[in-house]
Amino acid sequence: MAQEVLGICKKQKVPCILHTWSGVSEKLGISAIHLPLSDLRRLGRKGSLKSFDTVGASCHSLSEALEAEALGATIITASHIFPTDCKQNVPPKGLAFLSEICQRVSIPVIALGGIFENNIAFLPDTGAAGAAVMSTAMTCDAPNHMMMALRKQVHR
Repeated sequence: MAQEVLGICKKQKVPCILHTWSGVSEKLGISAIHLPLSDLRRLGRKGSLKSFDTVGASCHSLSEALEAEALGATIITASHIFPTDCKQNVPPKGLAFLSEICQRVSIPVIALGGIFENNIAFLPDTGAAGAAVMSTAMTCDAPNHMMMALRKQVHR
């Protein structure tokens, strides 16, 4: 499946970043990986990430963000910022949390969780390098239209 996705990404001229599957990424020559922090800890200590130009990590606290950076992450996702159906009974971390992480690490921070057209415009003031959307993208009828609407809100 990863090989098919890589082919689609190449055709669309967008980067392919696999989540968790570092061995598959290496085999396919993909230079970017995104990992749960537990995998970054394990693989980083083994020196198994040297073939990657981009190493992302999922972080849910300031201490995790600082640790990920120390372990060699070159980008992190901070989540979850806004309420999301993916974590219905877990309170969102909010914009202050995102701002603090952005101020304390020297690598790009991508906001994740509950990001929609009605709240994405708040993210640039936090210092976030960008936003990742999951549910919105997977459930919308027109992904291109959805992306244009999100970009329009950020750049108004």
